[in-house]
Amino acid sequence: MKINNIIEKAKEFERNPPHLYNPEKTKKEIEEFTTKFNYEKIKNLNLEEYVLGNNNKDTFSYLLEFKYIAGANIKGNPSKKFYIFTNSMLFPKQMYKLGTKMTEITKNQAEIEFEKVRDTIIKILDYSKEGNFIAVDELEILSSMVKSKIIYMYVPGKITSVMSPERIRKACNLFDVEFDPKHPIYSNHELFKKIKSIEFFNSWDSYKIGSFLSYLYDTPEPTLLSNNFSGLLESKKQIILYGPPGTGKTFKTKQYATEFLAGELNE
Repeated sequence: MKINNIIEKAKEFERNPPHLYNPEKTKKEIEEFTTKFNYEKIKNLNLEEYVLGNNNKDTFSYLLEFKYIAGANIKGNPSKKFYIFTNSMLFPKQMYKLGTKMTEITKNQAEIEFEKVRDTIIKILDYSKEGNFIAVDELEILSSMVKSKIIYMYVPGKITSVMSPERIRKACNLFDVEFDPKHPIYSNHELFKKIKSIEFFNSWDSYKIGSFLSYLYDTPEPTLLSNNFSGLLESKKQIILYGPPGTGKTFKTKQYATEFLAGELNE
């Protein structure tokens, strides 16, 4: 797609933004989260204030994933992306799971391992403020999407609000930016800089750019999408959408449901 065509699409986006596009709500969510877990709070964060699955819906991990979406969705990935987590079956026994292999560990072991998590979050913030995104990518404790969400929330104007490495790769191809699969956050940063260097996008922030990129990939032919869904539902009665996290399964389902209900309401 040539840059003139991209700009025309961007003008369409501005004239008729998706119904989920909400800059004011996004700004408020970022402010609330980063105030609640400010830099000093993170330096003294403990395991119970961080972990997902301990029946507390006010923890760092829970709020980052489920409450403060802020236009940067990381839902859909396994809980292991946070390195340490628990669940309703493990927590009464004070047991936790650790890392990508999800090894079961005790609370004492989890508290020791959590020091690595806390140190990693601090390094993410420090490296991002310095612009050292290669170093952020090479931090091993948290997943790329979690690290990206932390940067997006705390260090504005550095990356787009697209969290999925696969979708970053697609956007890099679109804007002729080299994508480095070993350094997706660095690639996101380079993509953001390239888009901002185009005069039309110069005033756009991370959220608006990321929302537009999603708009490009998720709403190319809405009528065709609706027709495909309708035909499949009539013949099969159910549809299973398959694909990696961040590829638009939930978005497309909501989009179809909205279009379908709008039609019913009009009738």
